[in-house]
Amino acid sequence: MDLRIESSTDSTLTLAWTAPGDDGMSGSVSQYDMRMDTKTIDPLEALLAPIIGGEPTPLPGGETQRMTVTGLTPSTTYWFIFKSQDRSGNVSPFSNVAQGTTALDTTPPTFAQVRIVDFSGNSARIAWESGEPATSEVNYGTSEAYGLYASSNSLVKEHSLPLGNLALSTTYHYQLTSKDIFQNSTRTADMTFITPATSTATSTSQESKILPPIGKSSATNVLSKDFPSVNFSPKTLNLKSKGKWITVVLRMPNNQSIGIDFDTLRVNGKVKPALDVNRAKMQNTLTRYGTLWLKFSRAEIAGLVPPDTKTLTLALTGTAKTGPFNASETLKVEHNITKAEWERREEMKRKAFETNKQKRVTALEKLIAEAMKRLAHLQSQLEKVKGEMYQ
Repeated sequence: MDLRIESSTDSTLTLAWTAPGDDGMSGSVSQYDMRMDTKTIDPLEALLAPIIGGEPTPLPGGETQRMTVTGLTPSTTYWFIFKSQDRSGNVSPFSNVAQGTTALDTTPPTFAQVRIVDFSGNSARIAWESGEPATSEVNYGTSEAYGLYASSNSLVKEHSLPLGNLALSTTYHYQLTSKDIFQNSTRTADMTFITPATSTATSTSQESKILPPIGKSSATNVLSKDFPSVNFSPKTLNLKSKGKWITVVLRMPNNQSIGIDFDTLRVNGKVKPALDVNRAKMQNTLTRYGTLWLKFSRAEIAGLVPPDTKTLTLALTGTAKTGPFNASETLKVEHNITKAEWERREEMKRKAFETNKQKRVTALEKLIAEAMKRLAHLQSQLEKVKGEMYQ
C-alpha cells in the first residue's frame, strides 16, 4: 500500500493512497481501519495505535482514495497507518507508515461577543470570546490615551477581566488585545462604553457595536437575574481532539451564589471538575462577580457522547446554600462514530476479553491438573506411610 501525506494546513493533514481491490485490483474492500499517533508507529504493534474513525467509503481498486484528518495541533508531527477488510472478513496487513507535520499557525485570534457587564459602584467587568485559546488584555480610560490596564496570560476562549477606578456617568474608551500560543496577536479598534448614573449594582451589559457577535443573538449577552447559566468552551466537541480540558463558566444570580458545595458539581451527573485551586478563593470570586470558572476532562466529557449523534446537551448540576441548581448548554459533536462502528468496536473488545478469558481459564486448568497429579502422588505416599509396620 502507498499511504502518503498529500497536503496540510495548521490543523489538518490530507492522506492519499491507492484503493485496494476485493480481489487484487478488482472490486473494492468493505472498510478501512486508519490509525494515528504523535509518535512513531511500529507496524508490528499498530493495533495499539489510536483509531481515527470516520474513514471514507472504499473506492474501487486502483482509484486514488483520500481522507482529511482535522482538529490537529499546529506544527506537530503525526504518524499514520491503515489496513483494509473485504466483505468476507479477510483483513489485509497494515500499510506502510506515513508521516506528516501540520503547518505553523499564523492566524491571529478572532473576537466576538464583546460586552461590558456587572456594573457596581466604580467597577465593572469586560467579557469577550475568541475563536481560539488566547491571552486577555484590555487598555481603558476616559480618552484614547487610555492609562488603565488589566490582563491575564491564561489561554482561554471565554475572556473576562475586571475594570476598576471607574467614575459614574462617564464615557470610557477601551481596546482589547489577545495573543494565541503561537504569538499571533489581534487588537481591536477603539470602542466605548458609558458607566451608569448610580452606583447600584446591575448585570445589564453594554455590547460593542464595532464588533458584532458571530452567530449568536445579542439576547445571550445579558446575564440572567433569576437562573444560573453555563458557557462551555469549545462549543464543538471534536472527538478527535487531543486537547486535555473543556472550560465551563458558571454564572449564578446574586441570591444563589453563596455556599456552593464543590463536591456536588457534576456534568450530566457523572463527570467531576478538576478542583486544583483554593475553594475559598473560588467561592469569594463567585460571590463577588457571580462567575465561577471550572475545567473538566475532555476525555471524560467525550465518553458521554453516544454514537450517531451530532449534538450533545451538557447539564452542570450542583448544590448551593439555597438548594440544588441546574444549567445546561447544547454543543455540536464532530467526528462521532456510527452505531455500527460502535458495535464493531464493542465486539472487538468482547472478543479480546473472551480470548484473554480463555487463556486464563486454560492456564488455571493446567495448574489444577498439575496440582491434582501432585495431590494423587501425595495421597499415594500417605497411604504407603500409613501401611508401614514396625519391625
